[in-house]
Amino acid sequence: YQRRVRGVTRPIFSKIMFLRVSEFKNVVKWNTIPFQNLKFCKTFTRSGSYLATIRRERQRALVKPKWPEDLQELDYFILPNERIGVQPSVNWCLNKYEVTPSGEAYRNLYLKYFAMLFPKKPDQYKAIHVETQDSSPKPLYVTETDNIAPPSGHPKLNQSQFRSLGRKIADYLSERDNKSLWLHDGAVGSHPSAELKLRVITESITSALYLSHLLPPVKLGEPLKYQHSYTFYLAPNLKISDPTSLGLKDDQGFIAVNLKRGTALLSGQYSNRDLKRALDYMAQFYFLQKTTHLPLNASVVVGANSDQSCLVFDPSQILSLEPHNNIYASQGVVWTPQGLSRYYKGISHNNFDKPRNFGDLVERSSSQTKVTTTLPKYANLISHPSAVVFLLRDESGVFAPLTEFSIEDAVKLFQQGYTGSNTRKPFYLDDPQLPSLTDELLSRFSLNLSSSPKKIFVINTLSKNKKELSHQNLNTIIDAIISGKVGQGKPIVGTEKVISSLPGYQDSLDPLSGHGWQNRDEYSRAVRELFNSLGLKQ
Repeated sequence: YQRRVRGVTRPIFSKIMFLRVSEFKNVVKWNTIPFQNLKFCKTFTRSGSYLATIRRERQRALVKPKWPEDLQELDYFILPNERIGVQPSVNWCLNKYEVTPSGEAYRNLYLKYFAMLFPKKPDQYKAIHVETQDSSPKPLYVTETDNIAPPSGHPKLNQSQFRSLGRKIADYLSERDNKSLWLHDGAVGSHPSAELKLRVITESITSALYLSHLLPPVKLGEPLKYQHSYTFYLAPNLKISDPTSLGLKDDQGFIAVNLKRGTALLSGQYSNRDLKRALDYMAQFYFLQKTTHLPLNASVVVGANSDQSCLVFDPSQILSLEPHNNIYASQGVVWTPQGLSRYYKGISHNNFDKPRNFGDLVERSSSQTKVTTTLPKYANLISHPSAVVFLLRDESGVFAPLTEFSIEDAVKLFQQGYTGSNTRKPFYLDDPQLPSLTDELLSRFSLNLSSSPKKIFVINTLSKNKKELSHQNLNTIIDAIISGKVGQGKPIVGTEKVISSLPGYQDSLDPLSGHGWQNRDEYSRAVRELFNSLGLKQ
């Protein structure tokens, strides 16, 4: 069976064929099939016992049909044996995308199969280790799309250049000799009311395992019948030979996104962080353009009984250094009218000493070690947050360790994006942003904050004397906020209230006690200057 693609004849199946006899008789003459190449089978009742298995194999061995008379009695035949990695339905599906596997093709493997396929044995925790190279973030190319203003500051491609890059990646994935492919179907968004279904085709087993931890599962059926909005092609080992003619700056890899076609291309030695950037970008556009939900680059921590939650904006990714034990979502959440739904079911953190689970992905490079694991199981949709937290690392130490904000100032801080340094980056985006949808996002955020009473806090993890807030103290503050044990604060400047004490918190929260500020007037002046630059109330 062959198919001609862009002037090149490719086999649809290089190793497999599965056909029912009733279907096969209608399309092929019997005398054209070499009898010795077929395995004939009858259907027997399955049983879990060992003896039944032996008996069933003996019965199958006794089936010696004559050609072609006894073929009518068979249920099906297999050429050759179908197994994991050799499935006709997966091959047909990949061929729909003009990709023909030359080796095995896997779809949504379980973790135990990943552990078997990786060349390196798992460690004592059954985690899988991979050696990676340090690389700078790949440039994200956006395609000019009708009625959508492309992000500023990012290189652009036209539709013709994007199509040419897509063909190169499809040809590359098809022409590798006896190499495996991975097909992963999943979603961004854990609840059916707020999910973006997508499909990923990759040559990298590391990317496939990463996506297995990251993407919430979807209902799997026949691969060709799976309905999804976006398709990702990943070719980390491909190096474009003529990058400038295709609109690329160099041959060191790229991320190319086409919102109109619903396609993303990744090539070169990209990191899993680059892959997540592409996922975030597509998800932000989808939820803002196609739904009324609010996508946020934020994490969610739940209470001990999961009945209350706290929405945490963490631009410096402090929580990823040592994740909270009750973290529900990491760096991605959809705020719907019914509640909160997490983008991803996994998290990547830097705490290598934390006990690992079976199948966790450990990526080691010369500069860092990242562990990707699946988050604890919670409901796909939880209640609205009882509090909102902005987690800052203020290098000037002006913000107190714990401050309560008003809703109006919280919206301004969300828009201004003060993260503790002179560089401003709005809290609603990671990279890149869609200018045409920014106003809509700010409007939805303000509406959600005002729809129900919520307390809003700012936590500063760095004092003026450069003392870092410990992870234990940070978790204590977040737990107190979720449980509602934070008392009334006192205003120092304007309407913002500084919380000076907290139940169970041993250190001082007063910025004038042990945090580098000795003079109250000097501190008040510094707060006024910072609030004035952020447009906050005085």
